Amino acid sequence: MAEYKLKPFVDKYKTVIFDMDGVISSEQMYWNCAALTVYELLNDKDYYGNQAIDRQWCIDNVKALREKIFCNDTTIKLAKNIGVNSNWDLAYIVVCMAMILHTKDDFDKVYDYTKTFDCNALEMYDILAELLSKKTSMPLEDCLRTGSLWKNVQVSFQDWYWGKGKTQGLCYNEQPLIDAEKLIIIMKLLYEKGITPCIGTGRPKREIIHPMTKWGIGKYMPENRRINYNHVLDAEAEFEKNGIDVALTKPHPFMFLKAMLGEEYPNDKILNGDYDKSLVKTTLVVGDAGADILASQAMGADFLAVLTGISGVEAKGYFEEQKAQYILDSLEQILEEE
Repeated sequence: MAEYKLKPFVDKYKTVIFDMDGVISSEQMYWNCAALTVYELLNDKDYYGNQAIDRQWCIDNVKALREKIFCNDTTIKLAKNIGVNSNWDLAYIVVCMAMILHTKDDFDKVYDYTKTFDCNALEMYDILAELLSKKTSMPLEDCLRTGSLWKNVQVSFQDWYWGKGKTQGLCYNEQPLIDAEKLIIIMKLLYEKGITPCIGTGRPKREIIHPMTKWGIGKYMPENRRINYNHVLDAEAEFEKNGIDVALTKPHPFMFLKAMLGEEYPNDKILNGDYDKSLVKTTLVVGDAGADILASQAMGADFLAVLTGISGVEAKGYFEEQKAQYILDSLEQILEEE
């Protein structure tokens, strides 16, 4: 393999925070899991359906199910554009809308309904919960993003991801988005330059350990800088105990700030802006979606957009409008040959 170095612009930073899905890892498997989750919740008797689904049939037909449920991925693109960051959230909003519309099959109707919401994702969740409660008579607390429906989304999604019964989980076929050797080179070069590579991902902790270990990049990232969805949940629970109701998922900057400062840095100080602001000026965030750049801008960090998310090269115009400092076709282009 040729000898590589990092492009010169990287030298101005001391910290580089990577989103995972759409940047390091492909989201294809996650979107498949989200589609299967929507199908299971709407149809299986253990959730909100009236029959026992055939799990192996679902896996064998996941491509067709995803095309139908997410309208050839147009629903995913729309959700990403309004700041839906987690694939749990993606499945949650589609399930809510389908139940509000009393449909299990007409997902074009769900897509059209999604387009009527003139708000960001964080606002949409509460609106959907109230509408769902009124339409179905389910208690509001069950419909909220922290309620029983949301928890059912999580359980179903994890079953598809890790496997259940005799069906193997989809995670075991996961591959990095760029060449694995070049991914290792990027992290190694950052590490050798004294630049700290970090993670700021909507994945839960368990789901970053497997790929980081398998792909050989974990050894270049300090463990206290691998910020994931578990950190968000813990912080939200901490604030809730103190009577503070706040959503800390992207596009809130909490996750990226936590990665910059380290997991041991107090959550209340992050929320109150009590940290060394000069660190932000030497931090670069790498992401593929609207939620990423909005979170980056909220903290004041520079942003590197990669066009390997759901919208591909079509996202370039959006990132140009948002004034991303750098735009690359993929993370691989952060390298250049010696």
